[in-house]
Amino acid sequence: VTPPPAAPQAVSPDDLVGDWQGTGTVLSGGGIEGYARGQKVPVKVRIIRAGNGYRVYDLLEPDTPTAPMRSRVRGNQVEFYYRGPAIDTEGYAHADMPMDVSWVLGRSGNQISGNFHLVMEGQNVILYIQAARVR
Repeated sequence: VTPPPAAPQAVSPDDLVGDWQGTGTVLSGGGIEGYARGQKVPVKVRIIRAGNGYRVYDLLEPDTPTAPMRSRVRGNQVEFYYRGPAIDTEGYAHADMPMDVSWVLGRSGNQISGNFHLVMEGQNVILYIQAARVR
């Protein structure tokens, strides 16, 4: 008998700091990376505190740049978000490439779930993420 899933719990941004691994299901591909609706993709991310904000790193593609993210709590979820110029792997901001990215995540025990949304260069992708803490 499988126990029922734990209820979502109140969460702060710092509760999500760590390494998480799981699966993303493409809800909307919008042409980025060739994602197709319904496709399953591996997800392995590291969330760290960086100064007054956070960074979310893609551990499967370590050369992927990241942006300084703000956070806000919405009910039992935390939203990490950034809107501004794309930032390359050397830390340079590119005003000609605006991006809007957010991770809206809830936690239940050692599991997180929620949506990742990226809009860049007129394309967007939305993934539903389910992952477990690995560190």
